[in-house]
Amino acid sequence: MNPIIHIQRKTELVDEQIHIEIVGLHVGKLYEVRAEMKDDSGRLWQSHATFEADLSGRIDPSSQAPKFGTYEGIDQAGLLWSMKLHAEPSQLSYENIGTFPFFIKGNVSPQEITVSLYLEDEWIAQTEIIAKYVVGQLTVEEVHTDFVGKFFVPTNAASLPTVIVVGGSGGGLYWSEQVAAILASRGFAAMAVAYYDYYGNYGLPNELVNIPIENFASCINWLRGRREVNGDSIGIIGISKGGELALLLGSMFPEDLKTAVAFNGSMYMLQGIRIGSDEKLASWSYNGKPFGFLSYPDSYQSSMDFDKSKLHEIHTWTIQNATDAEKEHARIPVERIQGNLLLITGDKDETGPTSDMSAEIVQIIQRNSSHCNVTHLRYPEAGHGFHIPNLPPNSLAPHVAVSDIARAERDAWGKMLTFLREHL
Repeated sequence: MNPIIHIQRKTELVDEQIHIEIVGLHVGKLYEVRAEMKDDSGRLWQSHATFEADLSGRIDPSSQAPKFGTYEGIDQAGLLWSMKLHAEPSQLSYENIGTFPFFIKGNVSPQEITVSLYLEDEWIAQTEIIAKYVVGQLTVEEVHTDFVGKFFVPTNAASLPTVIVVGGSGGGLYWSEQVAAILASRGFAAMAVAYYDYYGNYGLPNELVNIPIENFASCINWLRGRREVNGDSIGIIGISKGGELALLLGSMFPEDLKTAVAFNGSMYMLQGIRIGSDEKLASWSYNGKPFGFLSYPDSYQSSMDFDKSKLHEIHTWTIQNATDAEKEHARIPVERIQGNLLLITGDKDETGPTSDMSAEIVQIIQRNSSHCNVTHLRYPEAGHGFHIPNLPPNSLAPHVAVSDIARAERDAWGKMLTFLREHL
């Protein structure tokens, strides 16, 4: 027996399809394959799957289902997305960010994934996978002018299609920086923008209240002044609260943004977020004037350990109890969006009825606009989180399976890349 673990993929990018194949095994023997990596808080995540070596003495997760393990069924990425936090159940709480039960990725440093092979609990082979957020020669530039951002672009490139990326209520450059780095590695210019930060980093406000939209006009103008950017081919991507923002910016600057992508975004502007405060204020403003918004119930009070699974009830109540006039005042005028719009939602979104709202956005645009082509990718079993493929998904409630999230993430990510290539 001479076991060898083969890893096949086109590039070292973290979102790349990874094919694991193990050869040189005893036919019919049961082998356990284990995978592990650390997140950016230094916590260990692990998965495992037990396979029977086939008649060729081989294990191939792309064509074989494990006998048992952290995932079920045939899935070549199963060992990656099914990783679980290595901690005692009593440690998994919202009170301690060190054991916050979600995979934390807050920068663009590579992930080191260890894949090990065991026979009857005896270690017999091992290999390392380096999953990168940056490949090739990229120039990275931090911007602290009228807006705060991080610009990723292939070195010595010119006139590239360009994407502005905004994250959600996590604040800072969480999600946006990683996505921007991957997009730049795939041939786009990309600007990750931070519009607020809980801890006041970057000189940003520490509350999501009256965020000035004109800062994004400054971002667009900054990009248009760069030789690496095709000023007529700029788009925006946002997730969660950033999805709401992407829709708003698409409607505010329709001549400037050729495409918009919103992951689980709201068609209404919702109340701003102030930790520990019940004051009702807008999320967004323009030239000092707050936009209209829908108010949360009086019982709502945000906190650092707020249980996000309660947001579905809160948002549903907020929409259902608003008058038609209040909803129209807070509605994002999506019919103003021009070019191409991609909406991506999970029907089991734990934070609110974003699938239904996106379906309504499609109807509004089809009735009122001849300048926007809209596509809605609706995943019946997915939830709120759409992370980068091959990372452990974040499920906010037990009824949303991480396996369903992972498969939706993979499909949506590939279709988003295709959308950007076709329309930018």
